Amino acid sequence: MEQVAELLAENGHEQFDGLVPVLSEALGQSGLKRLESSCRQRGGRNGDTHLLQIALARGDVEGYLAQFDAEDLRWRDIAAGVAQQLLRCERAEQALQILDAATEEVADLEESAWHDSRIAVLEALNRRAEAQEVRWQWFSHSLSIPHLRDYLQRLDDFADVEAEERALQLAGQHPESLRGLQFLVAWPALSRAARHVLAHAREWDGEAYTIHCAAAERLSAQHPLAATLLLRPLVVFALEMGRDKRYRYAAEQLRSCDQLAARIDDWQGHPDHATYVESLHDRFGGTWQFWERLE
Repeated sequence: MEQVAELLAENGHEQFDGLVPVLSEALGQSGLKRLESSCRQRGGRNGDTHLLQIALARGDVEGYLAQFDAEDLRWRDIAAGVAQQLLRCERAEQALQILDAATEEVADLEESAWHDSRIAVLEALNRRAEAQEVRWQWFSHSLSIPHLRDYLQRLDDFADVEAEERALQLAGQHPESLRGLQFLVAWPALSRAARHVLAHAREWDGEAYTIHCAAAERLSAQHPLAATLLLRPLVVFALEMGRDKRYRYAAEQLRSCDQLAARIDDWQGHPDHATYVESLHDRFGGTWQFWERLE
């Protein structure tokens, strides 16, 4: 027992986070109670992962809740975790109260957890229309494909077609063009994604390497101009940053642009490939490491 408490006290890198759940059955109620006492004697404080785990393992929901004060529960990521535990204990009404009282927004990943908890709680309370509203609300902000799919699956026949169209329009008008592109490519709605690329041609930033590469690859077969407009910023970004390690990839991307150019009949006001390469020479002609790789 003391050895376990000692390990938990030294859990600086969260390496022992799974210890209490593994040992809870062997320890039993009395062992868990003694472990909690030992942990607190070693400086354990309310909200520590292992103390929360001990309370849950003992079935002590009130002891679990008592480890959070009102300030803690203002944060949506904390409220989401607490609500999930209350839901497991069939205390959905209380879970909803905690979620609704959480006013401090957090990063998107934690915000998603709050919305997921609220959806689960509303479903448990048979408030399904409200759960649908939350799904759509979170999709509208995040363009989360799983939330949209869940939303559409719960609609009547034909209503899902109309809602999908509304979702695609929303993605195309999203204030974060890059997020809109990522959604349209992944859904997939490639023709819309291509139009989205052209509509926001001045906004693409080569720093978003992974998204640009994935989108350009998907669009290259049927939409060579859109793919080209996504690859060009990657080349410029590598040259502007002077990143020698990126020059090999930038050279490959410029060669891809050359291959795509053979299938582009209408450049729609954008410089053709020869003109674009000439402009690169004018700006970065002294970056001989890149041009050597290209040759």
